[in-house]
Amino acid sequence: MATKKLTGGNALVKRRVGKTDEKKEEHKDKEDIIKVYFNPAHYTVMENVGQFAVTISREGDVRPTVCVDFKTEDGTANAGSDYEPIEGTIIFRPNEMHKQVFITVIDDDVFEEDEHFYVRLSNPRYLSHDGCTPMNGAISQSNKNPPLLQLATPAIATVMILDDDHSGVYSFAETQYEISESVGEYRLKVNRFSGARGRVSVPYHTCEGTAKDGVEFQMTDGVIFFDNNQTS
Repeated sequence: MATKKLTGGNALVKRRVGKTDEKKEEHKDKEDIIKVYFNPAHYTVMENVGQFAVTISREGDVRPTVCVDFKTEDGTANAGSDYEPIEGTIIFRPNEMHKQVFITVIDDDVFEEDEHFYVRLSNPRYLSHDGCTPMNGAISQSNKNPPLLQLATPAIATVMILDDDHSGVYSFAETQYEISESVGEYRLKVNRFSGARGRVSVPYHTCEGTAKDGVEFQMTDGVIFFDNNQTS
C-alpha cells in the first residue's frame, strides 16, 4: 500500500489565522481612535464672498457625542478689517461625521494684496449629560475602555482671501517649461492674483530665444480674456 506524508498544514493554518487576526486588530485600532480634523485644510475665497463655510470632519467610532473648539487667528489678514473673528464649540451627535463653521469676509473698496488667516481646532472631548467634559474618554455606564479622542492633521485650516478691488496682476503658472519636440500644441496656464474685478483682456505673443521661429516653434500671438472674479 502506498502512503503519502503531508507536512506544513499546521503552519499554513497558523499563517492564515495570523493574517485574519492582523486585519481584526487593524479594524479594532481604527474603532479605538476617534479623529477630528478639517476637511479640506485650504480655502480660497473672493473678498466679496460674504459668508462661506469650513468643514470639520470626524472618523472612527461615530456613536459617541464629541465636542471640539474652534477659533480664527490672524495671518496677513486681520480680524475686524478683513474678516469677522469667530470662536465656539462644534458638537458631533451620534452618526454625524461632518459639521460646518460659517465665517464672514469683510469687503471694502481698498486695494490690498491677497491675504490669509487661520482657523484652529483644539480641546476635543466627550459630551456628558451636563455639557462637554474635558475627559478624553467616553461617558459610559459600561466598563469598556472608551475610544481615544484626538485631533488629527490638519487641525489648522488656512483661508486665502483674494482681493476684488483691482483688475489684478497676471503671470504664468510656471517661469520655465520643458516640453518634448513631439508635443505638438502646448498650452500655458496664466494666473490672475491681487485682484479679480471686471472682465479683462490680456494680450500675448511669442518671441525667439535659442529656439527659432519656423524651425523649432511657430510664432503666435493673441488675446486671453478673464471674466469678473475669474482667477486662471
